[in-house]
Amino acid sequence: MKLTRPLRVAHVATVDLTLRYQLLGELRLVRDAGHDVTLLSARGPDTTELEASGFRHLHVPFNRRLTPARDLAALARLVAHFRRERFDLVHVHTPKASLVGALAARMAGVPHVVGTAHGLRVPVAGDPATRAGWIAAERAIASLVDVLLVESREDAAAAPRLGLRPRREVRWIGGGIDLVRFSPSARAAELRAGVREELGVPPGALVVGFVGRLVEEKGVLDLVRAIGTVRQRIPGAHALIVGAPDLEKADAVRVTAGVRSGPREGCTFTGLRHDVERLHAAFDVFCLPSRREGLPRVAMEAAAMGVPSVLSDVRGCREIVDEGVEGLLVPPGDVPALAGALERLLTDAALAQRLGAAARERALRQFDERAAAARIVAVYAELAG
Repeated sequence: MKLTRPLRVAHVATVDLTLRYQLLGELRLVRDAGHDVTLLSARGPDTTELEASGFRHLHVPFNRRLTPARDLAALARLVAHFRRERFDLVHVHTPKASLVGALAARMAGVPHVVGTAHGLRVPVAGDPATRAGWIAAERAIASLVDVLLVESREDAAAAPRLGLRPRREVRWIGGGIDLVRFSPSARAAELRAGVREELGVPPGALVVGFVGRLVEEKGVLDLVRAIGTVRQRIPGAHALIVGAPDLEKADAVRVTAGVRSGPREGCTFTGLRHDVERLHAAFDVFCLPSRREGLPRVAMEAAAMGVPSVLSDVRGCREIVDEGVEGLLVPPGDVPALAGALERLLTDAALAQRLGAAARERALRQFDERAAAARIVAVYAELAG
């Protein structure tokens, strides 16, 4: 279905970091399809980059904690923005922004509201009260949107089963990355050596890479413990941990300035970096031992670079690799299993090469961000056509 005119679309997230690092490629492609895209979030250090990319950004006084007074202020600001701007469609992301943003859109009379669930937060097991609370929260958000988009096929199956929306109102869109930016051609030997020297990685090290927010949920501490175990068998094993602590989260992993600047006990913490494709070139193995994921773009990036992966056996990660085909899957929180999988890939070069090549092939088939953006644009056309 084609539209007779472009839509004025608002994308809402809690913080500008999400818009830049998780959504920017998708947003550019939606804009390239002809739509007028405006971004709304709390203003932060990444807003300048969003504006430099040609997007208009409107401030909303969000934070990522539960703060009723500030959340009401954010709701009021959003209602005012939506009434003044008269958007055709509001697209909400992240739990708090989805709830507040979708409610504001309904209050302001926005014609169409779309929500993306970047990984349902309902735990598979554990405390029944916690599970019931997350189901209620997800249902509240879903009740306010016309269509619920999900990135993983497991979430697409789970959403109707959990009573979030009828199956016809849940759409799988997948996810993707820039396959030109993330390409094995960037793994030239001179770049690989240069990046390692720049970061102070010991010569001859076997490097396990991690990219993400430094929070316990991402399994950062599990990786540090696992590397300690691996080094008892492989003294040259080294972890290159890329990312900054998410200090708004209770499980933030804080890294001192001294540790951040160089190797310590087999780990180098780089802090936040914007040249992730260069860093992937320095990895022998990519590792993401998360306790929960949506559809992790960093794992897609590693796959596109031809880097074999060790991932947690959780929703989302299982859509990036099949066990023993493009990478290895380990139970979340199982440090001995994580150490064993890392040791296996670091010591079996033929296996690592085979998995890396298969990962690149899968990325070419399934992880092109243009395909995911096209599915989103198609939903817009269906709603407004």
